[in-house]
Amino acid sequence: MDMTHIYTFVQAQDAGELAQAHRIRYQVYCEEKKWLEKADYPSCEEKDGYDPHSVVFLAFDPDGNAVGTARLIIKDDSISLPIGLNFKIGRRNFDRCCEISRMAVPRKLRRGNVAIGLIRMLTRYILDHRDELKHLYISVEERFLLALNLLGLEFVPAGPAAFCCGDVLVPTRLIISELESSLMRNNRSFYNWIMEDKHLLDSRGRNLLNVFTKNGGGAPGTKRSGSHRYARISLVNPPLDEGAEKCVDMGHWLPLNLMALSSYLVKNGYRGEIQILDQQVCGKEEMMERLACFKPDLVGISPNINSYRRTLEIAESMKRKGADIVLGGAYATRLAANILRNRECIDYVIAHDGERALHRLAEGMEVERIRNLVFRNSGNVHANGVEHHHAASHGEIDYSLFIDMEGYFRNYRDSLNPGQYARPATIMTHRGCVWREKSGGCVFCSRIEPFARFDPAHAVWDRLKTLKEDHNIDSFIDVGDDFTGDVSWLRRLHSFRPPDMKDMGIRFMYSRLNNLTPENISILKDLNTSEICLGLESGDPRVLGNSRKGHHPVQQIEAVRSLSEKGINIIAAFMVGLPGESRESLQNTLDQASRIMEFPNVNELIISVTTPLPGSKSFEMLMDRDESFRRKYGNADVMDVPEIQRRWMSGFCETDYDTVMEYADRMRNLSEKAFIEFC
Repeated sequence: MDMTHIYTFVQAQDAGELAQAHRIRYQVYCEEKKWLEKADYPSCEEKDGYDPHSVVFLAFDPDGNAVGTARLIIKDDSISLPIGLNFKIGRRNFDRCCEISRMAVPRKLRRGNVAIGLIRMLTRYILDHRDELKHLYISVEERFLLALNLLGLEFVPAGPAAFCCGDVLVPTRLIISELESSLMRNNRSFYNWIMEDKHLLDSRGRNLLNVFTKNGGGAPGTKRSGSHRYARISLVNPPLDEGAEKCVDMGHWLPLNLMALSSYLVKNGYRGEIQILDQQVCGKEEMMERLACFKPDLVGISPNINSYRRTLEIAESMKRKGADIVLGGAYATRLAANILRNRECIDYVIAHDGERALHRLAEGMEVERIRNLVFRNSGNVHANGVEHHHAASHGEIDYSLFIDMEGYFRNYRDSLNPGQYARPATIMTHRGCVWREKSGGCVFCSRIEPFARFDPAHAVWDRLKTLKEDHNIDSFIDVGDDFTGDVSWLRRLHSFRPPDMKDMGIRFMYSRLNNLTPENISILKDLNTSEICLGLESGDPRVLGNSRKGHHPVQQIEAVRSLSEKGINIIAAFMVGLPGESRESLQNTLDQASRIMEFPNVNELIISVTTPLPGSKSFEMLMDRDESFRRKYGNADVMDVPEIQRRWMSGFCETDYDTVMEYADRMRNLSEKAFIEFC
């Protein structure tokens, strides 16, 4: 830890000072982090073509030694900003923009005050030139982005995280015209410090990041006494509503959503008690009994459209017992305002990613400061700003906490198709869908992630190795949307596999057809892939086009054949009632399903009935066209699934609900391992 009290900060003015900045960059990027090759910089000075277009800052210790540097690249017509070249941030006009770059502090000083002093210099320069500049960009590690946000600098993601300069970095942007007001609103003490003498830093022995985030390293607004707002938290995946179709193969899918929340709480210092209740292994009566015995003061519930009525029963019961209730997940995210307007028993909704927001809520941060939190304020619903995590797993999940892994393994061995493996662990290597990011997604998709995020390949193998050592797993079930969505990531996963992990299997994954080329199928085979669920949806090319699936029925046969030839098992997933569905298209789908079931490696046939979910394009279409539907559901939080299906088919199909269900039944009769799911 750096204990130096006083530093001096300057804007580099001459060649000598610039050379000192270049030497620090060489030390950090070439010698310490090894992100750049030392041989490329024989003068031991790391410099590039952006330096002539930059304002460079330096930090000096009391002995006059340069101990840190950063630069601000000012965009002009002769250059492109690095962030636009290294990240997918869409088409943006970079005129009057700038980018923070090459912030370098030697390793021994990184936990001290040099970095925050450089941030102060940069921020003051930008404030002094706010009339000349429009947007500020920076690409950073997620933990550093959190520190910037805690200081009151409201950087927001400009695109998906990517591997760059030796690490996974997040491209972010800040609107300069709003910088001063956001600092004054979010961290007035830091703003006042910025506006003091920007050249001298006297910490008086304090860690200034802790000082300016108010709580010794935690988030602004957290109780200083160390006490929690909530001391006992129950996290719940609720039972399905009465009459809802239960998944045919439940009981062994680990509740990753609840495990991620609980692990993040524990690893970030929460010291209260936590309970996980998962409907796969805990029925309604047992769940209510265990909740009553645990006596939580906060209950977090993750409902979907088929478990929301049960969610309300749990919420009302626990509210009567004095608990506060918070909902999360995709369904609650899409309907947050409606839920809080209609349900007094619900206190909060956490929209989008929940780990950080739940931790801040539990620890006592002021609710107005918690990103992703939606709450009531003076009778009105208020939604705070949104932040997204930039990795699939926001912090490592501890599989030893709060659940019985052996119970899930036992359930797996009794499942429909256990196959060659006995101890698969559920993991998530990615969140979001590459196809949705590129095209807007399938018409029925209601995912809430704005972009796809893949964990680094080496981190996935490290996680699996730990699970193998700790829990003796022999394979994994990946619950991400499209395992093959990023082909370069898939190939890195294959090439980074450690020699001692070559027996690790992939028990199950989801995949789109688009990237199932012979080369990629061979990679999947070498990765010991046992089973893939393919979203085929329809056997009719017109309906596939209407649904924005991005493939043709011919590709379905080719992919199934190639997978079967490699001995990879298949779950074929179809959907009936898609836009433009007719008796003819349903017959085409039935015929296609029949052809596919003839392949020896097709284990299951899943038939889903199209249900426009809140947040999907199909739900928007229904709301736009059907005024009576809009009146009924525009402010609603409870959805009647059969009614929504019928309304959809009446407005967007060329046949009726009964005909659609007739063909669903005919498809189910193709195999004893064919099942209908209603949504």
